[in-house]
Amino acid sequence: MQAFANSYTALVTSIPLPTQTNIKWSKLLINGIPIGTSNSQSTYTSKKCHQVVTANNPSYATLLAMLKPLWVHPPTSYKADLASSLAVAFKNLDGKRLKSMLAARHLFAFGTRATIKKWKQWMKSNKPSANSNPA
Repeated sequence: MQAFANSYTALVTSIPLPTQTNIKWSKLLINGIPIGTSNSQSTYTSKKCHQVVTANNPSYATLLAMLKPLWVHPPTSYKADLASSLAVAFKNLDGKRLKSMLAARHLFAFGTRATIKKWKQWMKSNKPSANSNPA
């Protein structure tokens, strides 16, 4: 047992751990974006969404995106000619960029005016519901 402890200690202490500054990210939800899916085309990619939103919104173009726009549901679950929401995360050291984006209330993409809101993380509850019957 002592041999294991010694080898583990030597292994852990010999590898320098990388460190980085804790940088504040903000997250936005962009609602009402056409998904692009049709009989002849697949759902817009994250890269395409980022390019289009950047090209049509100078305020968004100045953001340092840490997580490019992602569909909130798997693209395979979408049906043709629908709209959905994108989530995006960006560096926001002092909180001003998030406030500015939320004050604008809209972004433009794919010929549509989309509404933006602050992302709210929903936690799934492991508590039994009031309607569930204990076994």
